[in-house]
Amino acid sequence: MNCPMVTKLRWSVSLLLLLVSVDGSGQHRPTYPHPPQAADTATVESVRPQASERAHLDPAELQQEVQELSSLAQDLTQDIDAVNRGLLPKDTVDKLKRVEKLAKRLRKKIAP
Repeated sequence: MNCPMVTKLRWSVSLLLLLVSVDGSGQHRPTYPHPPQAADTATVESVRPQASERAHLDPAELQQEVQELSSLAQDLTQDIDAVNRGLLPKDTVDKLKRVEKLAKRLRKKIAP
């Protein structure tokens, strides 16, 4: 009686091992895509303006633009006083646009 019980136990163990090995072989680790390579930093550096460009600024031209900006600002104070009295000088808007353009140009030249 002991022999059929051992045989049955052996069959059960071998069947169990076979099922475990078959079930385990179906599981595998998924392969995830690799992240993209970093962008080439040489192209980014070539786009930036070099500090040597700042050395090529024309001081006389900068001074002239600053003088023009200053005189426009003084004229605008008089125009704004007129606006407060209810009058709008015809060139006030043009002066404001010119001030804006000059300020933007100076800002780009000094701090590109």
